[in-house]
Amino acid sequence: CLSDWSSDVCSSDLAFLRGANTFTSSGGLYLKMLPSGEPVQLTHDESQKSDPAFSPDGSRITYSVSPAWSNWVVPVLGGKEQLMLPNASGLTWVDDRHILFSEIKSGLHMAIVTAAESRAEERDVYVPPQDMGMAHRSYLSPDHRWVLVVEMGPPVMWWLPCRLVPFDGKSPGSIVGPP
Repeated sequence: CLSDWSSDVCSSDLAFLRGANTFTSSGGLYLKMLPSGEPVQLTHDESQKSDPAFSPDGSRITYSVSPAWSNWVVPVLGGKEQLMLPNASGLTWVDDRHILFSEIKSGLHMAIVTAAESRAEERDVYVPPQDMGMAHRSYLSPDHRWVLVVEMGPPVMWWLPCRLVPFDGKSPGSIVGPP
């Protein structure tokens, strides 16, 4: 049984991108029933995709498309993929109504925000202090108190050490893990 931090849904399915790169991939989005199902391709385009995630009820899979950093959704039973949220990538669910995602504030400056799925109630969780800081991915703790942030930043625009920030957004948190 698989489960992630942001969901109480337990699934025996695996969503993955098939391609040569690990950050983004132009390969298709696949669904595989574990342990021995055959992978089923859900998308058939060449867009750069990343960060597949199941909806809380397990009926949809979202994924990010770059360079626009928009979030798309496709039904797990197959069907046409469609735009879910523009300017939103790395989307995960907080609960059945709320999401956590990365949003471009200006230029390359990308922050972690939370909102209702409709984008109502939006608020910043973490905004990198550097103008070119890019908080690409975030993972909510099971108790909903902390967010682990994966970001890129200057001076060389490469991965920085992870950061642990409070979900309430009241502080920039602290660096965790190796440099």
